Amino acid sequence: MNKKNNAKVNIYITVIGTIITVGLISFKVNYYDPNHKVIKTISPTISNIENKVMVAGSVFPSKEIEVKSPISGILDELFVNIGQSVHAGDKIAKIRVIPSPMQIEAAKTNVNYKLIDYKSMEKEYIRNQTLYEKNVISATEFEIYKKNYELAKELYQSAQNQLKLLLDGFVNSTDISNIVRAPIDGVINELPLEQGSSVIERNNFNPGSTIVSIAQMNYMIFKGKVNEVDISKLSIGSKIILTLNAFNNSKIAAVIDKIYPKGVQEQGFMKYLIEAKFNASEFKKPIRAGYTAIAEIVLESRKHVLTLDEKYITFRNDSTFVEVLKNNNTKLIPIAIGISDGIRVEVISGVNTKTIIINNYK
Repeated sequence: MNKKNNAKVNIYITVIGTIITVGLISFKVNYYDPNHKVIKTISPTISNIENKVMVAGSVFPSKEIEVKSPISGILDELFVNIGQSVHAGDKIAKIRVIPSPMQIEAAKTNVNYKLIDYKSMEKEYIRNQTLYEKNVISATEFEIYKKNYELAKELYQSAQNQLKLLLDGFVNSTDISNIVRAPIDGVINELPLEQGSSVIERNNFNPGSTIVSIAQMNYMIFKGKVNEVDISKLSIGSKIILTLNAFNNSKIAAVIDKIYPKGVQEQGFMKYLIEAKFNASEFKKPIRAGYTAIAEIVLESRKHVLTLDEKYITFRNDSTFVEVLKNNNTKLIPIAIGISDGIRVEVISGVNTKTIIINNYK
């Protein structure tokens, strides 16, 4: 009995194995195609697209001036430090005059001359004052003598100050010329000279020695160079986004206020300098002159337009095509495209959101 059951089981297993084998062979012959490929498709979508350019540059103060000395001499004392805020009129430095013997002798002679004139005018003024009080001369005549006396007195005091300036290097006055003062409000950005350095005066033939550099840091300017292909798409007032490398790529908005008309050639391309101004006081941290930055400039933008990944487009000479699927057949059709952001491109005509496009991208 057991032998008969085992025989039946073996027969069943043999029959089932034969059916499976025949089925696999039949499927391979009738359905399996080694050249069969799965066709992937996509369709255009509606989205926003922007054509951007990245420009490297640096930020600088909106206003920076070099303060010079009106006289030559030695830098005797500095009243400010790097990074210190100053106001217009604040004392910056004191210059000690180092005169030549000829200058000292000339100044002494000038003091003597002015003293003689002053004493002479003083005697004449006193004498005519008595005559005026006795009504011997008119008030008009007396005013002339008084004016000449006061003028001689001022010239004598001025000559004395000039001699003291040459001898001592300074004078005791509230309006002394050897004290250099800040011409504007700002921050001390640079101190190129140290105490004891020689100072050359500013005149028509020499720019003079720079005592300090004062910068106004409330507003800063980004300076960068834009390629000639992109400069025509920019205008005064265009907004840009600056990425400051010093603050972990923090961003701040700026507005272009200068586009230089003359370009410079770099690596075979003409580039044009632009300046964009921004309010540095609105930033949480102090921005220092010379910080590097990357400007993100939107050259063109489109809102709610038909877009397609650029990798699905075929370029031939000056024409663009996409391969579409229609009625189980593929066909290459021309399309018109607009701006691109480097990944997606604007599709102006040729397809719509219902068009099935073959994805041949590998």
